[in-house]
Amino acid sequence: MRTHLLLKGYIAAAPIRARRVIRLASGKVQEGANAHSAVIGISDNAAIQGGVVSVVMAGITEAVAGGSIGEGAHLTTGEGGVVVEASSNKAVIGIALSNAVAGDLVSVAISLSNH
Repeated sequence: MRTHLLLKGYIAAAPIRARRVIRLASGKVQEGANAHSAVIGISDNAAIQGGVVSVVMAGITEAVAGGSIGEGAHLTTGEGGVVVEASSNKAVIGIALSNAVAGDLVSVAISLSNH
């Protein structure tokens, strides 16, 4: 289930895969690197370095799970831009709308905050 309310194009600082958490990188974007990054959304498409990636910044989309995720969990970025359950003092990208295990696509209601 995907309902994109805000999609914005950015230039990729490095190759980006679809359905990954995206963070700012000196005026461009790249896949989220850690849970303290300035995350802004989830990639809707893949892009090569210098290419344009559409970033879902509001709405409901899907992201690649980096581990076991429970419905209703606050999500942050894991290694390689996958989503994982957030612990304290982490940048939150959204809330899981379904359960998932590593490698699954999980539905995410984007809700940027700090958990």
